[in-house]
Amino acid sequence: MRSASRARVLQLSAFLLLLVSAQGAGAAEGRTSMDLAVRELGADHDRATAAVYALQSGGGDAAEALLDAWPSLSLLGQKRAIAALRPLSREHSAAVEALVQAARSDDARLREQALSALRQNPARGSAGLVALLDDPRVGERAAALLARTDPDVAIDPLLSALAADGGSERSGLREALATAVQRAKEPEPKLRAWIDAAPPHAAAASAALGIASRVSSESSSSSRPL
Repeated sequence: MRSASRARVLQLSAFLLLLVSAQGAGAAEGRTSMDLAVRELGADHDRATAAVYALQSGGGDAAEALLDAWPSLSLLGQKRAIAALRPLSREHSAAVEALVQAARSDDARLREQALSALRQNPARGSAGLVALLDDPRVGERAAALLARTDPDVAIDPLLSALAADGGSERSGLREALATAVQRAKEPEPKLRAWIDAAPPHAAAASAALGIASRVSSESSSSSRPL
């Protein structure tokens, strides 16, 4: 057992030394070290953990390496990558793009991890949630998260999604719009501008239904006797 533990320590030490030397050698070598770290995401637990730590501090090189490699990563590697993408997405658009790809995964757990990471980063994550609105599998979940975390940003893309083909039939979009309108600071100018642009009748009716239903529900709740 002791020799096995010592072997793991030596492996990790060698890997970390390789990363440090590559990061100190220049931009091209820094990207090479991040590519190496990405490949290690599919390795054993200790090596993968070291790779995640390296990626978390790898900046733009790490974000781009993860995005470029995403389609070729194993499911396990992708799940591990979320821990690095979460902090990277605060400053790097490539990390947001990788999270968007993760949110389109066939794996439910990975989808939820990616959506959670986008939700926790309103400054950049909102753009990722907007990009997912047209996704048939996670679009309505993304709409709900967007409406709650960034309602002022949510209104325009939700209205556009309602006006797209089939959008008026998506109840999740209606409900998300109602939430955003309820929480936004000044929703009226955006709604008025959208109506003035003459959206499809079905989309306008769907938006009105969603907002009216929310108002009616709140009125009923407030009128109940204590």
